[in-house]
Amino acid sequence: MSKSVHCLLFVLALLTAVPAFATTYVAVVETAAENGVIGRSERMFLTDKLRERAKKVLPEYMDYVIMTRENIQQMLPPGKKIEDCEGECLVETGKNINAHYIAQARVGKFGKQLTLTVELYETRGNNLVGSFTAMSEDALQLLKEIERQADGMFATIAGGNFGLYTGGGADGFEGVNMGGSGYKASGAKSYIVSINSNPAGAVFSVDGRPDADCNRTPCDITLKEGDHRISFGLKMYFEKDTVVDVLQPGQKLIAKLNPNFGELTLKPQLQRGVGSASDLGFIIDGNKVAGEKFRLAPGRHSVTISHECYEMASFNVNINIGSDLVFDKPLAARTGGLQLDVVEKGKPKALPVFVNGTRMGETPFLETVSVCSKVELGDGREQVPVKLKANETVAYKYELGTSSSFTDSRDGQTYRAVKMGKQTWMAQNLNYKTNDSYCYNDKEGMCKKFGRLYKWNAAKNACPSGWHLPSDKEWDTLWNTVGGINFAGTKLKSKSMKGSDSFDFAVLPSGYRTYGGSFTNKGEEARFWNSSVFSRDQAHYWGFFNNSSYVYRSSGDKDIGLSVRCLKN
Repeated sequence: MSKSVHCLLFVLALLTAVPAFATTYVAVVETAAENGVIGRSERMFLTDKLRERAKKVLPEYMDYVIMTRENIQQMLPPGKKIEDCEGECLVETGKNINAHYIAQARVGKFGKQLTLTVELYETRGNNLVGSFTAMSEDALQLLKEIERQADGMFATIAGGNFGLYTGGGADGFEGVNMGGSGYKASGAKSYIVSINSNPAGAVFSVDGRPDADCNRTPCDITLKEGDHRISFGLKMYFEKDTVVDVLQPGQKLIAKLNPNFGELTLKPQLQRGVGSASDLGFIIDGNKVAGEKFRLAPGRHSVTISHECYEMASFNVNINIGSDLVFDKPLAARTGGLQLDVVEKGKPKALPVFVNGTRMGETPFLETVSVCSKVELGDGREQVPVKLKANETVAYKYELGTSSSFTDSRDGQTYRAVKMGKQTWMAQNLNYKTNDSYCYNDKEGMCKKFGRLYKWNAAKNACPSGWHLPSDKEWDTLWNTVGGINFAGTKLKSKSMKGSDSFDFAVLPSGYRTYGGSFTNKGEEARFWNSSVFSRDQAHYWGFFNNSSYVYRSSGDKDIGLSVRCLKN
């Protein structure tokens, strides 16, 4: 081997042997368990929890290094299992991996109980510097014991700070005197302590005095080293006092507060379809409250429940600490009478009556119903706009097909109109002349009979004041009023389109104008625009055929020409 290679190896050896005088290495090796009393995953989790507590008590910024599982395994001799060692063997393992301190937990069994022993050794002097034991029925409780006791064990290391262990005499300098006065700072050390409570939001004081800047949990405050009494208070919880020994950075105090209340849940039952739970009102001990679950102090409380659709309910309730009571009794609906008649062209008509979705009879109708009932007529379920009253009988007459007329002030033309349920429709096609409107085959005589054919943009603004181009939803209301979409064709078409014209709506086979400007389907079909858009270039319309009992919905280019029926605002 050459001289230069020897020199390089010597330099590398010096570099790797330089001790990190300021760093303390702590190893937490795998938990051992006799006779498999707990499984491998449980052992590893206990080890991880022990290592976590070590990191908390011995933080990195204070030059402590908590060695990872991988660090330890890589530094062990081949075939060596750290969980097989204890006592002096454990100390020797610590020396092998250059750890200043080494800790291990062992789980055994005593009778039916699991036992836990945790030991911490200082490897240079073979000294046991800390330990604790515990006994419980399961591994979960052992985990809690580690959380409770491990911090105090690892705290014994604080203040010790050794160079990297080398297995022989310590490297370094001796007998060095650099002078100095030997002055030491006076006064007590202070640390930041995290103050928490479960639940959060408690008011707290330290040694009888609240903190001026923060007196509710969670909060970080600075405390001098030593014991401090901390008191917690939170509405509906018992007060709690505890003592914390402040001795290092990063300490956290969590106070679990015990409840001084019971809970009451108000979920009264409503009848199907009658009112909404969001309209319930609650008064407890004379105070209006919101929500449905309430914390109440132990004792007797009065409760009132109100709802516009139901009779008022009230009761008293006795609450104990820990109570979890639920009031879910059905409320009694407020009722009134309904007398309902249907008239079509001045003559009485029998239609089925539905109350809150259930068929209750037919017209003429007289029954007791909830004042908040939804009343509907006919197979199309047309809603009856009747206002019911508690403890009164309300009479309502529902008129179908009531004809009238009105004059368009813009050009003096008079149109028939018909009332269909709570809607009023033009009973003739609109014939007001605008740009982009046409007579069939461009003949004025056709406009007098069939009205004009409008492009969609023109149709939107063609109706007279007080009327408008109907939407899809408004057309749906019309179909439901006359018995549904499958029968609307027959009932609304004129007899010239093979319809019965039961409601004087008088749909005529007016045909339409195509995108190219030609005219087609007069005598066979009628199409009506609605205000609903299908796409940028197309809009929806409804159509009637001569030989069909139903109406159909489709879409077409906005530049084709279709008929318009206006709906009263």
